[in-house]
Amino acid sequence: MPLFFASPRLPCKTSMMRVAISVGIFLLFMLNNVAALAQINIEPTRIVLGHDDRTAIIIISNSSLLPQIVTPVWTELVQGNDGVLHPSGKETAPLDYTPIKIWPRTAILKAGKAISFSVLLDPDREISGETRIHLRFNVDPQFGNGPRWAAVIPVFVRDRLSEPDVQILGVTAQGDEKLLVTLSNSGQASPHGYLVVFDSYGRRLTTLNNVNLFSQKEAVTFSVAMDTWPKGAMKVRYIGDAEFTGILFAEQGF
Repeated sequence: MPLFFASPRLPCKTSMMRVAISVGIFLLFMLNNVAALAQINIEPTRIVLGHDDRTAIIIISNSSLLPQIVTPVWTELVQGNDGVLHPSGKETAPLDYTPIKIWPRTAILKAGKAISFSVLLDPDREISGETRIHLRFNVDPQFGNGPRWAAVIPVFVRDRLSEPDVQILGVTAQGDEKLLVTLSNSGQASPHGYLVVFDSYGRRLTTLNNVNLFSQKEAVTFSVAMDTWPKGAMKVRYIGDAEFTGILFAEQGF
């Protein structure tokens, strides 16, 4: 018995218009999601608590056209030898982490508005050395379908006597595009700052921002992009930022 196949029919103009409208709506939906991701701002991006500063306010603003649900959770991150922070999979609900309290537990961030989260270190808690935990804000623009993205900021509890003690263990070139800088911190506090490369005349060649050493007494290597290489010697400096502004942690020639 022969098989019969219907010949394809050319789409009419009305069908083509419907497809075009559907594609247009889909693209608009995608663009709105991208815009929502790019228009959420969090300040500050790191928090340091101590004897004299046991409270902090985090402000999250939404300049997109979509409302968001924001939910905080405590999480632990591990710094690899390549300097990158990796999730450990350990998360703690705000109510279950007793040293630091945060509220509200969840909030709706309306379009064009800002909300604030309050952080409080236990007033009776003794502070010795430094402890660190990361505060993750899950953001869900779909009202309950699960977080679409998240922002993570470190929260430090630090004794005022704690100080970083940083050494540059080595500086090597990786091809013609990168400089590898290996650092180690043997102090009780985690340094925060940036790596700067200078030529022999003191001219700045390149800068790597947001350099942290969260692992104590372990070698951590950071990759610094080099657009140009000078003739002669260079100098690498690790300079403090935020609460360490103005501190030169370490320097080494290359």
